[in-house]
Amino acid sequence: FGFHFTMANVYTTRVVMEVPQEYLGGAAECLLHSIFFHRLLVSPSYVEDHMIQTLSYPYVRVKRIPRSSVRGENMNNAAIAIDKTHDEIRKAITSVPKRIANRTVEFKVSFLKDKGSWIFSSAEEWEIWYLQFIVVPFSTQSMDDVVETLSNKQREIINFSQSNSEAQHVQFKKGYSFKIEHNIM
Repeated sequence: FGFHFTMANVYTTRVVMEVPQEYLGGAAECLLHSIFFHRLLVSPSYVEDHMIQTLSYPYVRVKRIPRSSVRGENMNNAAIAIDKTHDEIRKAITSVPKRIANRTVEFKVSFLKDKGSWIFSSAEEWEIWYLQFIVVPFSTQSMDDVVETLSNKQREIINFSQSNSEAQHVQFKKGYSFKIEHNIM
């Protein structure tokens, strides 16, 4: 785990975890939701407990906002961001093959801010997260070992999230977005 500023002042961190292939989807979903939970910073009424069934491991994530309860532009922006978050995480997780032992899967989460004028517009990365999963056969780790490692990785995410004070409360503001990419090595 580590973070640093790059030459373009992009706040970057890398979280690396060894995980048996049977737990890859749940572990990746948990850590991706953990990143967004600390970037979306919603009202406690929009938080839900979720469980990685294969590990019996609970974690907290941002809950979708029912459209019937949306009031005002800020809440609508929040609902859109949360829906996009859930959809993009699900899309990233399901695009990884089920049998992938002895490979590395890396998810890159980029938070972007629109730059430019009304003529030229582009999005600039201001924070990047790399989640790297070294996928191993099931027999090499116990479920307790995976749960302990996952818990430690969540603490790393929390610590990094709190260290970048510029990132607080920006995800619902106009001009901010994110993207999730993955690579199999």
